[in-house]
Amino acid sequence: MKYCSVACSGQTLSMTSTAAVLARYWDTRLDPISSNNFQITLEFRFLQTKIDFDKFKGCVESVRDRRNVQLKFGIKCFAMHSGNRRFNDGTLKQFSRHPARLYETWISDNDLKKLNALGLSQKPRSRALSAKARGFPAKARVDDAHKYLYESIGQKDWPQAATTETDITKAKVKEARRYTGTRNQNAVMNDRPAAEIAKILWNKPVEKLAVEWLHRSAFSFGGLGDSSRPLAAQVPKNLVFGTYETNTQMIRWEDFVKRVATHGTGVHVRTSLDYTGVSVKETRQWIEEKKPSWIASGLSYNISSAARVSNSTKPSIESKRGAKGSPKEPKRPEQPGPEKGRQEDVFDKHIFHLFERINPLKLEFYLDQEVEKVVYGWGVKKTTATT
Repeated sequence: MKYCSVACSGQTLSMTSTAAVLARYWDTRLDPISSNNFQITLEFRFLQTKIDFDKFKGCVESVRDRRNVQLKFGIKCFAMHSGNRRFNDGTLKQFSRHPARLYETWISDNDLKKLNALGLSQKPRSRALSAKARGFPAKARVDDAHKYLYESIGQKDWPQAATTETDITKAKVKEARRYTGTRNQNAVMNDRPAAEIAKILWNKPVEKLAVEWLHRSAFSFGGLGDSSRPLAAQVPKNLVFGTYETNTQMIRWEDFVKRVATHGTGVHVRTSLDYTGVSVKETRQWIEEKKPSWIASGLSYNISSAARVSNSTKPSIESKRGAKGSPKEPKRPEQPGPEKGRQEDVFDKHIFHLFERINPLKLEFYLDQEVEKVVYGWGVKKTTATT
């Protein structure tokens, strides 16, 4: 069964295959005019303390040359702290980054416009790479949608916003894969599909697959808190309204978390709702009074190590003190890798903007894993020396 038919059926939730997840990532056919003249150039900044220029460029080229990556592009690579002016003078826009900041993807306005136009021209499903974020709805609209979620079925009110805390382990991830079907998000949300809520919020229908109910803590993590029951994640307080694109961005982070957990390191994910994007005063007052768990402008997403024990493959950041104990100015968090020294709790903080419409690239799906192989050794077969 195709992903779209599953997503639109609203009957069951099943663990999606790699192919279904890949279908969410943006890709379109764009071949070079010639081997040395590319129509589109992507520029990358890589963390030189974790990977050198040749290895990083090799990762990018190997991904570009994959048969199932249609977007063929020119490559420019720079060390993250090289001081290249192009990254600071507005010439380029940062499009995305690796969940642990191992690299960033940048693109020019002109090339982004080309890709948007190309994506919109594709049939049967046209999709721009990025589009203007949806505006946060007015207070009256949010209130109407809020009542529609619970009043019509006699509930007193919807759960109030709270943090979610989830421990992710290899065993829990494995257990979650065993689930082949259960109530999907629409059913959990009182049989109120996200598309119906969107129609109330913006007073008009939205295009197919434009909005979804997003798991704050992924179902595939295997259960909220320290619970090993995946169904514990399939509850209203763990679902929030957002765009298809933001949901796909979250999948990229979730997949990274699962790779960390799968390679033997326990991970903790904490989420909380963020309202800083609600600019209209009366709407913000309503939100802060009601504190509904189902809507916000953003989702704060903190990833930390479940145990503060040094591990050669555990994502970490160094202490604010130098390696020899000499005081230094606070540094931005270092990225995952085989670090020595004290482990800090948090190694990544990110805010997902729930009304954003920026698709992650399919090539980034593969590039994340290729770079992680080099940096962490994940997925690399160990060879035994012979005599």
